[in-house]
Amino acid sequence: MMKKFTLIEVLVVVAIIGILVSMLVPALGKARKKSKQAVCLSNMKQIGSAEFMYQDDNDQYHLVRDNEVYTQYNGWQFLLAQYVNNDGTTAQEVQSSGVFACPSSQLNFNNEWQNGGIGYNGNMGSIQKSIQIAVNAVEVPVETILTADGDETGGAVHLDNQIFKPGSFHGEPGARHNGGVNTLLADGHAEWYSKVQLMAGKNGNQDYYYMPTK
Repeated sequence: MMKKFTLIEVLVVVAIIGILVSMLVPALGKARKKSKQAVCLSNMKQIGSAEFMYQDDNDQYHLVRDNEVYTQYNGWQFLLAQYVNNDGTTAQEVQSSGVFACPSSQLNFNNEWQNGGIGYNGNMGSIQKSIQIAVNAVEVPVETILTADGDETGGAVHLDNQIFKPGSFHGEPGARHNGGVNTLLADGHAEWYSKVQLMAGKNGNQDYYYMPTK
């Protein structure tokens, strides 16, 4: 004869299940965030590979933040699109898809200035300002940022398409990944930095990680 569970026994089991669920949900949330961080870091590495192909096609000059036909504060993604199989024709299509889109970004994907969540270092050159940085002109490539997570709380409309040195009123790196920032460095490797470290700089220079010459 099968034993029948009492109401108290059923309630105890339900309570245990509830406790287990309450313990698992935060862990699953953290795992999901770590997964998105890993995807974003992988995207950075792929952007780095595309950057090297761009350099080979452009006399060993670094990518710049803009292009000839687009705006001063936008357009670097268009220069790399051909190297990452991105065939978008508008700013929204190019910037908010593929490797240019951070899966943790909360930006407005319907605004041409705010798409994707990955910004390019505004100190690495501008076609419209006739500034180009040669690959061999970067003094410490392993510590010079090319791209990073864009800040989603700043006041400027182009905050995610470029990043600027600490204290800028727009475009500082974001900290959406565990209090830190995924970055692509000029030597081609991708790395997570705490925002505190990036904002502090190095060797007494707050702008250290953003400047091609140290």
